[in-house]
Amino acid sequence: MFYIHLGLNKTGTSAIQDFLYLNRDRLPQHGFVYSEVGLCDAAHHGIAHLLNGGEALDELESCFRKLKSSKKNIVISSEALLDVQRPEHLREVLGNADARVIIYLRNPIEHVISWWQEDIKSGIVACN
Repeated sequence: MFYIHLGLNKTGTSAIQDFLYLNRDRLPQHGFVYSEVGLCDAAHHGIAHLLNGGEALDELESCFRKLKSSKKNIVISSEALLDVQRPEHLREVLGNADARVIIYLRNPIEHVISWWQEDIKSGIVACN
């Protein structure tokens, strides 16, 4: 089974990814694998990049086939998966594997306020 976490910004995505990444050696004992395929820092942005490009789908499909043969639950997480232009490429590389999509939503008003506060802290938006 593939668990595909589409991380919306400001919903704890980085914390989830950091936890999974830091515990990736322990997860197999519990039946899960935090895939090394496409891993950039603690997230799978490389998978999203490959899905958008399309040129390396065979390579990605081969990697996913190996993951499926592990008989473990595979976890993939990336905010960039929300921006994949050809989501059918993901279905192609998953083949007939079972997959569950996980997405956390947040109250839209709270989401915008949190995003705005983050922009202020990072200096993107100035308060005068």
